[in-house]
Amino acid sequence: MQNSTATDTARREFLKFLAASPYVAALGGVAAYLERNVLAQNTPGTSNVITDPAKALNVFDFEEPARRRVIQGHWAYMASGVDDDGTLRANREAFKHIELRPRRLHDATKVDMRVDLFGTTYNSPIYFCPTGGEKAFSGEGELAVARSAKAHGTLQVLSTATSTPVEDVIQELGRPVWQQLYAPTSWDACEKILRRVEAAGVSVIALTVDNTTGRNSETYLRTRGDDPNELPHRYATFINRVTITGSNNLTLTGVIGSSGAMQQLTKVGSGTATLSGNNPSLADTIFVNAGSLYVNGQQPNTPVTVGLGAIFGGSGMVGAITVNRGTLSPGTPSGPGTLSSGNVQFLNTGCTFSIQIAGPAVDGD
Repeated sequence: MQNSTATDTARREFLKFLAASPYVAALGGVAAYLERNVLAQNTPGTSNVITDPAKALNVFDFEEPARRRVIQGHWAYMASGVDDDGTLRANREAFKHIELRPRRLHDATKVDMRVDLFGTTYNSPIYFCPTGGEKAFSGEGELAVARSAKAHGTLQVLSTATSTPVEDVIQELGRPVWQQLYAPTSWDACEKILRRVEAAGVSVIALTVDNTTGRNSETYLRTRGDDPNELPHRYATFINRVTITGSNNLTLTGVIGSSGAMQQLTKVGSGTATLSGNNPSLADTIFVNAGSLYVNGQQPNTPVTVGLGAIFGGSGMVGAITVNRGTLSPGTPSGPGTLSSGNVQFLNTGCTFSIQIAGPAVDGD
C-alpha cells in the first residue's frame, strides 16, 4: 500500500509540473502534451485526437483538434494565462474542489438545470464566456457561437474586443447577449460603447476590472509565431484567411483580393508588413497581433484591431480602428502621414498613440 501511495503521489506531482510549464500550455495543455509525447509512444500508429465531435468524452477532447486548426499566434492568445500561467492553473485547480452532491433513489431522468438571471431563463448555468476576436479562430466568429447558444438555449457573453458587431450577434442569437466591458479611461468613449450596446438591446454589462493596468501574458508572448527559423515570409491561406508571419520586412503592392474580400488578414511575427494599393473590400477584418503593419492606400471598409505590443499605421484610409494595448502610429517609419478612420477606440490603458510632426518645431501656447 505504501508503494502504491508513493507512486500515486509521484504521478500527481509530475502532472503538476507539466501543468506549470509554458511549453505544455503552448501545445494545448497537459492532455495534448501527453497525447504527443507519452501516449503516442505506448500506442504506435494510433491517435487519441478526435475527428468527430460526437466522439468527445469531455470538453478537453476538443483542445488538441482546435490547436491544430488555429493559427499559432491566435492559439497562444486564447490558451495563455497571466505571467507563467499561474492564473490558468489556479482557476482549473479551484474547479476541482466543486463537486456534485449525489442524492440516492431520486428520479434523475428529468433533470432541470434551468436558471433565471436578470429576467431571462437559460437552459443551463453553463454559458459562452467572452473571447476577443473570435474570427481569429473561426471564419464566422461570434455568429457561429450565437447559433450554438441559440440551439442550446444558453447565455452568450460578448467581448469588448468582438470581431462582429453586437447588433449582428443579437440578430443571430434571437435575444440579447450580455456585454463584457473593458472600460476605456475616457468616460466619453465608455459612454459611447454603453449607449451603442444599450440601443442594440443589451441589458446586462459584465464589467472587467482586472485588466486596467495591463498584463504579462508570457505564454502568448513566447509562442505567438515569432520564430527565427521560419521562412522570412510565410503565408497560411485557408478559408479566405491570410496570415503574414516572420521577422523580416515585406511590402505588398497593387490590389489584393479584388475578386472578393477575405474573411480576415492577420499580421503576426516581429517583422514589418506594408500594404500599398487601394482595396475597397480588402477583408472583413484585419488583426495586427505582433510586429508592425502599415497601410498606404484606401481600405475604407476594413476594420482593424491592434493587439498587445503590435503597431498599426500608414498613410491612407481604413474602417474602424480598435486599439487593445497596442500602438496606433499614423504615417510610416520613413516619415509622417495622414491615416483616416471612421472611428478609433482605445480599449484599455497601455495603448499608445504615436504622432510624427512634419516641418520645424515652432513655439506656441
